[in-house]
Amino acid sequence: MSTFTTYTTGRADARPVVLIHGFMGSAADFGDLAEGLGDEHHCVCVDLPGHGDQPLGDAELSLPDLADALRTEILDELDQPVLVGYSMGGRLALQTALDHPEAVDKLVLVSTSPGIPDDDARGDRRQKDRERATEIRQDYPAFLDRWYRLPIFGELRQHPNFEAMLARRLQNDPEAMARVIVALSPGRQPSNWHRLDELDDTTWLVGADDPKYAALGARLHGIGHHVGIAEHAAHALHVERPNWLAEQLEVLIDVAGEPAE
Repeated sequence: MSTFTTYTTGRADARPVVLIHGFMGSAADFGDLAEGLGDEHHCVCVDLPGHGDQPLGDAELSLPDLADALRTEILDELDQPVLVGYSMGGRLALQTALDHPEAVDKLVLVSTSPGIPDDDARGDRRQKDRERATEIRQDYPAFLDRWYRLPIFGELRQHPNFEAMLARRLQNDPEAMARVIVALSPGRQPSNWHRLDELDDTTWLVGADDPKYAALGARLHGIGHHVGIAEHAAHALHVERPNWLAEQLEVLIDVAGEPAE
């Protein structure tokens, strides 16, 4: 059985762009973004295991295993695509580019962390995500309400696209979400900070109103990485400012250079 479900837009002979959603998301989250990219790009929107139309299955999830599957099932079928990942999907995209650099042309990481470098902090995050899994199993709608009140999401709840996004989240299987948040917790992911020098042609995009990831972007910029900042947006750039994100991708895909402010 396939590890992923994919949906495509644009011309099959156009430049391939693979889009990977975050936790509780789906390929449908990229509808506005794919539309913004238009027919000049061959967009491949991915449903991760347990999300959208892709069943979770019984296998234990791990980021390195998913990276291997992404390479063999999707990337090898394309001609060195641009790989775009958001949040949890960004961590998968990063792992894939590090483990299989020959399979990726450009890497765009949206609201993405390279990992947690401190062992104790990783342990704390594992425990926190186990607690979140319990909350999901007990009352998934209540968990969603608390989740989207986290500071990283800024004013997302007031955005006109929020209700449609929330409706998609409510269709998820709570047991699958509970398993995923534990299995793919940043606390279970080795830190990749020490491997960032291995990356070529990588851009990080963050929202100015996302305090955690804006600070992360400043740190990455300080060590020489290309970082684009979206004003009037927080963590969910693809929901809050899909047209801005499409414009950034157009520049990054087609023209060498740094993203615009």
